[in-house]
Amino acid sequence: MPFSIGKSGNLNGRPKGVKNKTHIKLRELISDFLQERFEDIASAFSELGPRDKIRAYADLLQYSLPKLQSTTISADLRGELENLSDQQLESLANRILELENSQQ
Repeated sequence: MPFSIGKSGNLNGRPKGVKNKTHIKLRELISDFLQERFEDIASAFSELGPRDKIRAYADLLQYSLPKLQSTTISADLRGELENLSDQQLESLANRILELENSQQ
């Protein structure tokens, strides 16, 4: 090994955003495999039961959709809400219900 443990020739490490070459090659191999056998996979998928189809579909989604991070919003609105009029509170509640219904 040309470098001692904990020391390397690149003190800054790999630049951000640079892909791991091994992972790139592996993804290419998997993609080629799936493309070459798409009809076989589609045929096997059509033979699955409804529950297994949903499970397979959900398992595959993680490879086509970006993963989302959960976020937490913390706020103490008690003082703010106490200062609102009844009309403002009703308007706020109606807006929240509209947003909730539009997301369903």
